[in-house]
Amino acid sequence: WPKHIPLVLWAWAPGYAVNVETQFGSKDDLATPVNITLNVPDKVRFRVTDPQGNAVAGFDVTPSTIAMRMPNAFMMTELIDTLPEFLRRTSDADGIVELDSFQGASLHSLSIQSVDYGRQCFDVQHNSTSLIDTNGVIRLRLQPTTQVRGRLVGAPAEFLKVIQVDVRTDVKDWPYGRVEGFATAVTDDQGRFEVAAIVSGELLISQHADSEAIWRIVPNRHKHTLVSGTSPEIEFVLKETVEVPFKIIRKDKGSPVAGVGVVITDESGFHEVATGISDERGEFLARVFENCWNVARVSHMPAEFTSPADENDFAWFPESP
Repeated sequence: WPKHIPLVLWAWAPGYAVNVETQFGSKDDLATPVNITLNVPDKVRFRVTDPQGNAVAGFDVTPSTIAMRMPNAFMMTELIDTLPEFLRRTSDADGIVELDSFQGASLHSLSIQSVDYGRQCFDVQHNSTSLIDTNGVIRLRLQPTTQVRGRLVGAPAEFLKVIQVDVRTDVKDWPYGRVEGFATAVTDDQGRFEVAAIVSGELLISQHADSEAIWRIVPNRHKHTLVSGTSPEIEFVLKETVEVPFKIIRKDKGSPVAGVGVVITDESGFHEVATGISDERGEFLARVFENCWNVARVSHMPAEFTSPADENDFAWFPESP
């Protein structure tokens, strides 16, 4: 793998802690085996309660993100696809759930899911000591929920139906860290969608896997605060995208480079707009919003390259197709 680029190794087995290791290497290291040791995990205990403080049973609790130890810092990362199901636990009659500790990383956030409260994600990395009882159990109180009724507008009718919408809420005033709500919904023939229960807080929505969509919801344009016990219908305006050509070239030779992955975001750098992989001509097409700043980052490179030639991300403002 490319030198100076970390390779993340995940290893797990029943009865052992999940081991997360980072390895840096070069071609000279390929003949040397990487030894991975699995240890018996410690247990971290949580008590899940409803908003009134009553213990709740039968709620699924799953680790969401971890803080992975790097040589000089910590890096937050989501679990790989196969791990959440392996690590999922269910609260007992006293609301207690035990999660295994990680080896080489620490638990950063976990999600609690049920029909009545939706999916709520809690930041547990920096828990206040006031959340830990005398038995060392961390108390997690579910937050009040509300209903979301939304409608997509601004595009021709054929672009409004059967759109998967990702819904997220952010609780700004939780005193012990961060709580977020997550849900998905699919629009009907009139562009309407509904979420039965999600945490009350600041609302953000986006289209799921919309890289090829011609009409899209503009990220971060629509900000609404949901209040528990209310269910107003909120309209979200779609905007047409334009197709922009890209070409990846070597700085030293000017020749095209194939197999380079690029992620394009809005100006915040957090909301993904499009992705692409260069072909044998070094080219790919991506759909972005017209008259908006966009940022392109290299996400994957052939092994002979270790970093983009430019130190900074590429930013541009397309004014026309």
